[in-house]
Amino acid sequence: NEEDVQNVFGLQGSYEELAQKIIQKFSCKLVAFTLRESFSADKNIWSSLLLSKTESFKSEKYEIQIVDRVGAGDSFSGALIYALLNDYSNQNSLEFATAASCLKHSIHGDFNQVTVDEVLSLMNGNANPAVCKVMDYNKYRYEKNKKEKEALKKQKANYSETKEFRLSSVIDV
Repeated sequence: NEEDVQNVFGLQGSYEELAQKIIQKFSCKLVAFTLRESFSADKNIWSSLLLSKTESFKSEKYEIQIVDRVGAGDSFSGALIYALLNDYSNQNSLEFATAASCLKHSIHGDFNQVTVDEVLSLMNGNANPAVCKVMDYNKYRYEKNKKEKEALKKQKANYSETKEFRLSSVIDV
């Protein structure tokens, strides 16, 4: 991820800028980044980027229920290499790697035990068992904004102003 690039190589910039700097510095043809959006320890959004000197590719976003994160990055790298060596297009290689690492999140231990067919099935929108699903990101953003507005509305409705009154007894004689 970008933090590793910044910490290990001392490079700064956006994903695109970092990729171009790595391509230039190390004569790489492709640079990949995995992207994790964390909601909780066991619920994340998982996606990735693949960049070349002239092109950039973005994967589908997956909502994942995490069993074990260990090995997910290795799974991504291995699946990307597998797909590229098997002449998948750059976009399909990225999708394959993202789906493979997404499935790895559902497996205990550091070894990804899924088959190529299972990865291809998830790429086609089918996960069996349903451990992760392709996100409709626009729907996700709409639902998130809706929940935030409802929470704000509820917060305002529950807001009450406290005023202090001092009562004293008055005796008329």
